[in-house]
Amino acid sequence: MDSFPNINILIKTEDSFTNKAEYILRTLCSILRLNPKFYYGSTYDHVHIYYGAETKNSYPLKIYHNPDAVTFYNKDDVFHASKLRYNKYKDNYIPFLFSPPGAMFSLSKTHAVIEKDLISSGFYFLACWHEKVLMAKTEKENRFDFYRSIQALGNFIELPVVDIYADIIRTVIEVVLPEFSRENKWGSRKEFYMTVSHDIDYWNYWTKEHYKFTFKYNSERLFKSPINAGYKIVSHALRSFISHSYNRMRRIVRGEEYRNINATYFLITGDVPDQFRLENKKLVEYENNRHAYFEVPKLRTQLEGLLHEHDVQLHGSPESSFNSEVLKKEITKLKELGDSVIGYRAHTLSFDYHKSFDVLEETEINYDSTIGFWEHIGYRCGTAYPFFPFNFKENRPYRILEIPLTVMDTTLMSSHCMNLSPLQGYLRVRKLIKNAKKYGSHVNLLWHNTSFERIDYPFWGIVYWMLMRYAQKKKGMLLSITDLYRIWSAR
Repeated sequence: MDSFPNINILIKTEDSFTNKAEYILRTLCSILRLNPKFYYGSTYDHVHIYYGAETKNSYPLKIYHNPDAVTFYNKDDVFHASKLRYNKYKDNYIPFLFSPPGAMFSLSKTHAVIEKDLISSGFYFLACWHEKVLMAKTEKENRFDFYRSIQALGNFIELPVVDIYADIIRTVIEVVLPEFSRENKWGSRKEFYMTVSHDIDYWNYWTKEHYKFTFKYNSERLFKSPINAGYKIVSHALRSFISHSYNRMRRIVRGEEYRNINATYFLITGDVPDQFRLENKKLVEYENNRHAYFEVPKLRTQLEGLLHEHDVQLHGSPESSFNSEVLKKEITKLKELGDSVIGYRAHTLSFDYHKSFDVLEETEINYDSTIGFWEHIGYRCGTAYPFFPFNFKENRPYRILEIPLTVMDTTLMSSHCMNLSPLQGYLRVRKLIKNAKKYGSHVNLLWHNTSFERIDYPFWGIVYWMLMRYAQKKKGMLLSITDLYRIWSAR
């Protein structure tokens, strides 16, 4: 990797906010491919960027700081969406917190002032402050509700606001500090990253018990919905002759090999207790048996044969996100395949930012890829880039790298989520790919192996392959999540 140029940053804020400001500036510099050198106090002779209390000293770039933000972060309250300020930037209206109305920046050839508090705003998103406050007031909840988020209330969930803050700084740097302007290109001259993964919730989805359950379900709704229910009954009856779980998985793996796509496969090795299941999901007694494919010798042989040369990481049970001993047992099981286990994603996205990273730090996990909303595609932490989440108890970043989840197939298709048709889903994800290309960032795509089932999820498998082709056409670099972790860690 090429070396990043050193850039001097002077921070002058209240002591309680200094670590938080440095955390955000370091994260933004990582996006901008710069190596920050931090200084603290009233002045410094060779400063390039200044963030802090109002000063008459002249610096190439000043970023506005609102001291009220420091007071805000010393309390337990949420920022109300009605107080957001919006400015148009690259055809999108961008939200800012703790910022005055008016222009985003003032600019000359040698000096610039960014008139929005990008640092306090960025901290709100990257530290998931909104969730921290609301989840602390909830007795028991293992997944944050999208509809309570500031992104939903402000209607900007599909905008990577922190990435755009970095792009605003990049735009200013190109004028006043051109020696630090970096070409926003990835390896092999690609313009953005697209990581690809599959959560293997079920290896053999159609067990005998599940056939019986679906037959009973469709029989009961036959008079209410005769065409759809009748089609399902006949199709399911013929399935054993025309479709097999192993063959479907083999088509996925071989199709990706043919297209030179290296995906990550997240495998379940633990149990899924009933209390962690999705809301409104009908519980059936055999559900855990369908998840427990790792314990079945025949299925274990199949997955080892197909995936032995591919990236395999842990799809942890919801309990493992909150219990390090459970997580360690599941890691140990997966290591029986012979590879190291460094990546994690929680099943059903059951994960609390402000509890689960503590659990991950007690294990050998190096990265997580769970942080995304179940109900909607987009940017839960305001960024698509990998970043280190913030540990409030120790006032430092966690050592676990978060690679945010941007798109999940279930989110697109489920009637409890966005409830889109395959065409609508394809067009919405294309929009995110265009955003990634615009800002040189990243799309993290999750497609379950069961979504390639043609009878129950018609056309969704085709959507996946169309998105792969579209991302490659847009000069995206397609790779596994573990590959991105290694690239980012080497920066």
